[in-house]
Order: sequence, then structure tokens, then C-alpha cells
Amino acid sequence: MATQSIPVNAERDEEQSAEMTLHQAVNILSREEKFMATVYAMNTLLIQKGIYSGDEFDDLFVSWAKTQLKRKKNDRPGF
Repeated sequence: MATQSIPVNAERDEEQSAEMTLHQAVNILSREEKFMATVYAMNTLLIQKGIYSGDEFDDLFVSWAKTQLKRKKNDRPGF
């Protein structure tokens, strides 16, 4: 696993931003946040590499959401 430094709190104050390794990020995030970060990173790479466009992602996301809304709330993930 590669170690990469990423700025923390960059939007607050760039001068005081600390560096964080991937290992540190994995250790401080919740299970759900790690999953969300993984999905975010994978989708960002796939869009940047031209595998699919942002519009295609949006369409698939909305399609999946509509499918979930047809299910009983008890049968949906996270409820």
C-alpha cells in the first residue's frame, strides 16, 4: 500500500494544514467513511481516466436511487 501525504483542513488554513498519510486516514475514519472515501477515489479515477463521464455517473446514481426508493425502507441498506 502506497503512502501518500494529503493536506488536512486545507479549506481552513493552508499554512497550518498538517500532512496525513493513508495509514493515518484509515485509522481515524469510521467504517462508513472509509467506504465512502474508497468509492469517491475510485469514481474520481474512473472519470479522470475517461472510463465514464460525470454525467454517466450521475445517471447511474439516480437510477440506483430510484430503485432503492421502490423498496420497503426496512429492506434498504442503512435503515
